[in-house]
Amino acid sequence: MKKITIIFVSLGILIIIVISVLSCEPDEKYEVSFSHDIQPIFNIKCLDCHGAGGNANLDLSSYSSLMSGENNNPPVLIPFQADRSLLYEKVSQQSPSIGDRMPIGRNPLISSDIKLIGDWIDQGAKDN
Repeated sequence: MKKITIIFVSLGILIIIVISVLSCEPDEKYEVSFSHDIQPIFNIKCLDCHGAGGNANLDLSSYSSLMSGENNNPPVLIPFQADRSLLYEKVSQQSPSIGDRMPIGRNPLISSDIKLIGDWIDQGAKDN
């Protein structure tokens, strides 16, 4: 009889724990920061070509230069729409619709960096 009671009490505790875990609100989604998350990626992976002294048309050395875009193409990003943004396409797609995958001549960005860039654009591409 004691064993049955212990089993039922344990089962009851387990059910309470499962219900508690399932009813918890998920954590707030991480807000991606341009200055802390995105600019460091650009600094390490992109500025050799896309910096002030680089040979590429698009300057990624600052938020304002990024948002200014370049003359030859449509805006490089559309806030809240990573899937429609050329910047995201160029780092995430093997064969982007315009030009080559970036960075040229280097390994592609790692998936976590690509995700950060996409999340940042989807969150509004803020200067934060």
